[in-house]
Amino acid sequence: MIEIGTIVNTHGLKGDVKIRSESDFKDQRFVPGAVVYVEGRPLTVASFRTQKGFDILRFEGIDHIDDATPLRDKVMMAPLEEAHLEAGQYHVTQLIGCEVIEDDVVLGTVTDIRHFPAQSLLVVNQTIQIPFVDAFIHTVDLTKRVITVTLIEGMR
Repeated sequence: MIEIGTIVNTHGLKGDVKIRSESDFKDQRFVPGAVVYVEGRPLTVASFRTQKGFDILRFEGIDHIDDATPLRDKVMMAPLEEAHLEAGQYHVTQLIGCEVIEDDVVLGTVTDIRHFPAQSLLVVNQTIQIPFVDAFIHTVDLTKRVITVTLIEGMR
């Protein structure tokens, strides 16, 4: 399972919830009929919209604010196989914990990934930040859990 967002609050009286999405493809992830999991409980998406910059979901069977209130501050999960990633794309949970190697020397382990408009940064041992672009990332082997990189002066 992967984290796809957090329910941050209720919205209105009809059971809608305001979410903070971690998904790069919200229009595909939250289509009516899609299932997300909150604390192991499957919830079926009835509708999804963006309103005033916020993502709003309605779930089937959640028809009143009293039904939606217990969902507040809960994390939404989905099976990893539903990620719909293309070749060369990875989910954060696949990269965290991978060993990072340069010229057969282990630099450390991916401890975090920071997302920015231009590119994402791999954080290695909380000290090295490596842009996740082809110029620095040569191979990602999820089976061996190894990422091969080439760094430039000043990146260590």
